[in-house]
Amino acid sequence: MAEPEDADRVLAERARQGEQEAFSLLVERHQQPLGGYLFHLLGDRDLALDLTQDTFVRAYTALSTTRPGLAIRPWLFRIATNLAYDALRRRRRIHWFPLATVEHQASGVEAQLEEREVVRMALARLHPAEQVVLILCTIERHSYVEAAASLSSSPDAIRKRLNRAKQHFRAAYADITDDTPVTTCVALDGEQPQRQQPA
Repeated sequence: MAEPEDADRVLAERARQGEQEAFSLLVERHQQPLGGYLFHLLGDRDLALDLTQDTFVRAYTALSTTRPGLAIRPWLFRIATNLAYDALRRRRRIHWFPLATVEHQASGVEAQLEEREVVRMALARLHPAEQVVLILCTIERHSYVEAAASLSSSPDAIRKRLNRAKQHFRAAYADITDDTPVTTCVALDGEQPQRQQPA
């Protein structure tokens, strides 16, 4: 049985030659992971779906200009990441704030926010580059090598960026919850974060 990367390369080569069915198979293989990645990054399901579609449109139009043997998965994630950066820049220009943040600040009461919303709020406080590396490596489970290929970086730079992103996420999470810092980032995939126990 062929490895997924080998199958992707074969499909990409067939699609490069103009075979639409091969490209459709690439879309089928990568649509869900890309959509999930964009949703975790943006927190907006409709926007994530739109950008997933835009990713494949851009990939389709650019595929004929790529080199043979292209690693498709990192290339698609790079396109999706660039589209997400553009969306995040537009969002910051209009100073969008999640409704839950405004309600939480306005109430002044320690309301119990759902864990996912707290995680989203903490994630939104990070720089977009930190959000991307955190989601790629912790939720999408990309290796440092895969993330480096998606972000045009080196594995060592990804490792360092991920460590900084985790530190900033922990601080943002603790600030939102007015609690002790979390010791892990497992909250990103829906689990409860581990809190440091007081001495």
